Amino acid sequence: MAPSTPSAAARAPRQGSKAVRGPLATLPSQLKSSPPRRQLLSTCSFIVARLFHLLISIYLAVWALILYSLSAVESHELHVQSPRLSTIALTILALLHMYGACKCATSSSTTIPTVAVVPLHATPPRTRAFFIASLMPEYIGAHQDILNIVFNLCEVASQSVRVVELADNFVDVSNLANYASCVIAYATISPWILFVRNTTKKDLLVNSFDCLFSFALSCGLSLYPTLFQILPYALSSNKTIGQDHIWSTRYINLVRTLVISSSVDYVCQVCMHLGTFIALRRVVRSLQRLHNSNRDTASTMHRTLSFVVSNRVIRHALVLNCVVNLTWACILAVLLVRTISFRDPCPVYCPLVVRPIFDLRCNCAYVRINCYTLANNTPEALMDPSVVGTRTLMLQLARCDLPRGLNTSAMAPHTNLFKIVILFSNMTRWDATLPSSVHNLFIRFAPLATLPTVATTNIPSYFYILYIDSCPLGAIPKALFAQMPYLERVILANISLTVFPDEIATL
Repeated sequence: MAPSTPSAAARAPRQGSKAVRGPLATLPSQLKSSPPRRQLLSTCSFIVARLFHLLISIYLAVWALILYSLSAVESHELHVQSPRLSTIALTILALLHMYGACKCATSSSTTIPTVAVVPLHATPPRTRAFFIASLMPEYIGAHQDILNIVFNLCEVASQSVRVVELADNFVDVSNLANYASCVIAYATISPWILFVRNTTKKDLLVNSFDCLFSFALSCGLSLYPTLFQILPYALSSNKTIGQDHIWSTRYINLVRTLVISSSVDYVCQVCMHLGTFIALRRVVRSLQRLHNSNRDTASTMHRTLSFVVSNRVIRHALVLNCVVNLTWACILAVLLVRTISFRDPCPVYCPLVVRPIFDLRCNCAYVRINCYTLANNTPEALMDPSVVGTRTLMLQLARCDLPRGLNTSAMAPHTNLFKIVILFSNMTRWDATLPSSVHNLFIRFAPLATLPTVATTNIPSYFYILYIDSCPLGAIPKALFAQMPYLERVILANISLTVFPDEIATL
């Protein structure tokens, strides 16, 4: 045998080049030859997902702070359901999104995996639990369509309940139309994406679509008024703008739509925010899968596609989900058009109205009656529920013939009434009972010599502002303040007090 030469020895490793390629052979093919444009797109997507997490976290933290700082009277005024539980839930959700933002920050950097050679005898034995855990990703992947269907149905159900609640309080028809249109678009488009046959594209499309609409409906549409209208007013010590009744009506109704106002609303809002978090995390997972090897992606595509095509149950579930969502989208669209365009007309003294979906009567949010301009001296008839509805928040009467004030029977149907203002009247006494929802009472320019009975007996539990201006009021009973545990402000201007009650100093 001829001795080996240096050239032959140098060529020897090249003969086994197919078996041994060095450490670079362990890198995924997409990582070794991924285009710069694809890497840039992936990085930008991670940044957008992180930005969404941060915005939602700030939004939820702001609302948790607002709810935590509310007094008992303000919580009752804004219809907050269990402020402490609401604060805890929003805080936990804010921390979840902050965690998601941190995970996006660590996921956006591409790392080169290292391969550790473990001796064969050091491999731990595979137990039953290990075997089940290893099958879970494959099982979840095989049933991914079912999980997507359940997720979509929960999202549409929560968002639809929110549409009904928003319609009961929104005074701006554009806000209601925008929110309901997003729900209709989500219910119409989302079922069709599940029929995409390319698993990789479908995964990214479904998650991105869910993420976009979940963000818009959970906090995106209300982010601007929260940060630039509600928060500045809540933190400001100057509440002068609150004396504008139109602004106050808009503000209170808007806040009532954003806070958790009932047990059903609690479940819906928590589900919506959790759905947004899950959608964002699924988008991040989809982006991370782009860094996997072509072999793994191809096998996953083949397994999932063959499962969907061969399993009739999955196909029937997809068709049923599409039918249910499209049917509900059509019903909601008809209800929206009917709510906006086919309502009973409201009188001219209703500058702000709400539009409940299942009540087509006129529902005034702010009733402003001037008996002189309307040529009508019977305000009770003008504020009848058959004319203005029962959802009135602010009631203002001016230049009306009210020698004995408003009757209890005229005020009783208005269970949502928050503030009553009576201007330029001939009222000398007022023997009636205020609705339990009334918090504020304003009386200006009336010949009242004594405090009316309506403000001294059977006072609502959360009554906290009494304003009397330009009345010949001679005295205030000392027992009045003991009957108003939540009384915060007593404003007396241009009156004829002979004795100033010391109890005012305790407010």
